[in-house]
Amino acid sequence: AIVFFLYMGIANSKQEEEVLSIGEIQKLEGVPVLTEEVKLGDVVRTNLFYGDIKSPGQMVVTSKMMDRIGNILVNVNDYVKKDQTLVVFDTTASQASVVQARLATENASRDYNRVKTLFEQGALSRQMHDGAKLQYDISKENYEMARSAVTLTAPSSGRVARIDFKAGALAYPGDAIITLITDDKLEVEFDVTQDDRPHLNTGQKVVVSNGNGISVTGKVTDASLMTSMQSRMFKITAKIPQTDGLYPGSLASVEVTIGERNNVAYVSFDALVGGNSDPRVFVVNGKSAKLRSIETGMQSADRIEVVS
Repeated sequence: AIVFFLYMGIANSKQEEEVLSIGEIQKLEGVPVLTEEVKLGDVVRTNLFYGDIKSPGQMVVTSKMMDRIGNILVNVNDYVKKDQTLVVFDTTASQASVVQARLATENASRDYNRVKTLFEQGALSRQMHDGAKLQYDISKENYEMARSAVTLTAPSSGRVARIDFKAGALAYPGDAIITLITDDKLEVEFDVTQDDRPHLNTGQKVVVSNGNGISVTGKVTDASLMTSMQSRMFKITAKIPQTDGLYPGSLASVEVTIGERNNVAYVSFDALVGGNSDPRVFVVNGKSAKLRSIETGMQSADRIEVVS
């Protein structure tokens, strides 16, 4: 029995010694590789940037005085016409100055009309006529300035995009009260580096997305020729159509097509061995696959063109 167990132990140790390593198996049987068929199709090279959606017709109505807002006469998404009253300030002193300026203008207008009539009849000199006209113009300008300070009007026709204050709030000079959008077009602005700038030109196609599954196609309209002194980046502007879900002021991703090859032979980028410096692929020959050097062309995120 002792001899039998000694024999079995020696036999098992020999069997364990005879187990081959992965390297030895590969030497005997080869290295397994995944393969794929070369396909014909399009290889599109894109770059991804991030920018801000803006409205080129955006106009901001600002406060001209420090005062409390009496009433806001519009709501978001309302369409307003040029010179329509949007905001009225609630200050007795300010309103009194407006009334005073209006009365002064009306008085100057009556004086000027009388002088004008006498001048046309030859009873007064040109000097007196011009003086009355000047006083009327000054009074009218003062009234317009006083009225514009307490009553904010629309500088142009458009749609109310944003209201930053409520009635009763205290506003300071320069505060943005209401923002208007005066057209139905949008644009997206984004910055690119010196390396990316040569690949961007006017007319180039872009795809703008907001991250919520909404995307729209547009075109580059402006590509600056000079960098910003602060960021050292080039500013690129692309026009996009008005689309539900894309709003001025929001962040968007911008995919720019910087190169495209149509109906060419390509393989997936994962099939490439050696990278771009020494591109090679495994080519099936019978039941084996051997490495072969290839010449590559345009590369996208997941595929690469095989030139030869």
